[in-house]
Amino acid sequence: MANDDHSRRGPVRRSEQPTLEGQFVSERRYGSPKRPETGPNYSIDSKGTTLPVIAIPSLKGDGTYDQDESGRELVHGLDVTLVLQ
Repeated sequence: MANDDHSRRGPVRRSEQPTLEGQFVSERRYGSPKRPETGPNYSIDSKGTTLPVIAIPSLKGDGTYDQDESGRELVHGLDVTLVLQ
């Protein structure tokens, strides 16, 4: 039952300040008024301005990733993998 309770509350924070990733997720979680039995839901639509880090394969070709800090929009139709811990 404790695990079930944790899933309804969301991620446990080690400090009072949420991480950027935690804030990103919390801005997209919602409860359905029509179907409360479904529990927390997740929307792709952002209600805030917080975005996670965007990592792109390094041009070095060594299997590492670099953070995209260009500030540009992602290309329409681009396959994206969202990793949540």
